[in-house]
Amino acid sequence: TGSSAGLNSPRIQAIALDPQDASKVWAGAYGWGGRGPGLFHSADAGFSWSPVGDAGPPSATAIAIDPERPSTVYAGQGNVFRTEDGGKSWSASNLSPGYVHSLVLDPLSPRSVWAATAKGLFQSEDGARSWRSSISRAVYSVLFDKKRPDTIYAGSFFDVDADYPQAFGGSLFVSRDRGKTFTRSDTDFGSEVISIVQDPFREGGLYVATYRDVFRSGDGGLSWLGGSADLPRLIYSLVADPVRPGRLYAGTTGGVFRSGDGARTWHPLSSGLAHTPASSLAISPDGNRLYAGTAGGGVFELDLEAGLSPWFSCVPSSTRLCLVGNRYALELRAGSPGDSRYGPGSARPLGDRAGYFGLPSATGDPDLPEVIVKMLGEGAFGPPGAPIFYSSLTTLPYVLTLTDTLSGKETVYVSDPGSPLCGGTDLPVGALGASTKLREAEASGGGTPLPLLGGRFSVTLEAHSRTTGRTTSGFAISKGDRFGYFSFPELTGDTLFPEVVVKMIDAHATYGSFWFFHSGLTDLDYVLTLTDTKTGSVRTYESPGSFCGAADTAITDSGSPWDYVSEIGGLN
Repeated sequence: TGSSAGLNSPRIQAIALDPQDASKVWAGAYGWGGRGPGLFHSADAGFSWSPVGDAGPPSATAIAIDPERPSTVYAGQGNVFRTEDGGKSWSASNLSPGYVHSLVLDPLSPRSVWAATAKGLFQSEDGARSWRSSISRAVYSVLFDKKRPDTIYAGSFFDVDADYPQAFGGSLFVSRDRGKTFTRSDTDFGSEVISIVQDPFREGGLYVATYRDVFRSGDGGLSWLGGSADLPRLIYSLVADPVRPGRLYAGTTGGVFRSGDGARTWHPLSSGLAHTPASSLAISPDGNRLYAGTAGGGVFELDLEAGLSPWFSCVPSSTRLCLVGNRYALELRAGSPGDSRYGPGSARPLGDRAGYFGLPSATGDPDLPEVIVKMLGEGAFGPPGAPIFYSSLTTLPYVLTLTDTLSGKETVYVSDPGSPLCGGTDLPVGALGASTKLREAEASGGGTPLPLLGGRFSVTLEAHSRTTGRTTSGFAISKGDRFGYFSFPELTGDTLFPEVVVKMIDAHATYGSFWFFHSGLTDLDYVLTLTDTKTGSVRTYESPGSFCGAADTAITDSGSPWDYVSEIGGLN
């Protein structure tokens, strides 16, 4: 919702909420021609605005509000100004910082004001009347660690060329003695650190935003991971959701973006927002409202609790499946949580309700299926919830993320290292049995065969329902020379809905054999029959369990008996 009534400014550069009443909002603006007004105030959650005080800052790039006395407000751009009567009168500081990037109050002593400026980090112990220097180079952001009261982080430039002292890269300065001394960390973030955010839910969780990227740390800043390819450049602001774990919001040149997985992936959250950069963000302490200050569009508010709009629009991509009318977004990364050795999975749809992921970073082949998923719509079995089924044709560990774009709810599924070729299901309670009873049908007269590797091999399937006692044959869908799947149209009424997936690899050049993988997206018992049309050899494979798979890597040209292997470590 646009909230610009009475607010006349080319750019909103800072937003701050009253710590005691979040419906009272302050906005810092770039005053017209540097003549003001530089500050605006809203008493109705941002729906209407009034300029604040003629003696205040002509422009305001930073705002800080005293949590104990909200009528005391600090604001600044070329200097730091203070009001103790809610903006009726102002006094200017004696600081000449060049440019004030941010203002922060010590949470244990609100009269202690910290100013991150173009000329360094300054501290005042008397409410911005006098100052001392703490860091003598450009500082953009400051964070007081809420869990370690003596720890302060400052985001800065740093110089690497002594002969031509130009700012290169960016880093953190850390104080462990509440600002008496600071030590620069060894990490070079590549650009000025414009925001530092603490994870409200994770011990040691920190996020750093530069103009180019967002980085994350799980050990209090000792090590960092980055690479937010989904975000536009430039990034202006970063805030963490106080009530939803893993949720972050970034203000960028492309509007507002949201992450639900701790800054690993990002999605646009700009529905209803003017097509203009989001230069500043603020979120209410209860997590109900997100405010975005824009360049030329005023201040916008999003009601996060009411869900007035989808969290994001699911756009299918090379790494994202969008299923069930594009409501559900699925993404996969190979490797264990936090493992950066492997890249994202390559997404391949199998219609509107199913798809699979290849793992090109591990196998070099984006089209060969490794993890298969299928979904039904919300409430498909009666109770609330969207059923998802997934299974694996690989022993590599993986993390599968499912996002409901309407509610923003995210669910993460992690492969089981003890049963790497197994998957699972997420169904409403009591619905699993219903998945095998969708239709009452007589047994079919024989399944269709699935050819593999140029017709050298042929596969058929027969399934049995323990619940109904009925037997059905699989309907084969070929998806190329190396893999395909079977559906159960007599049980589900859907010829294209995958139930059992198979793939075959000609590994003669390396291992002198053929490899056969199969995996189920069903709790039905099934038997696969694989025929070698050259040797006449026939092999049968029984289902290893609900939503599980298996592999046979000893199929040779000799026609001799095959050694069946249910789980092969290290296979792709």
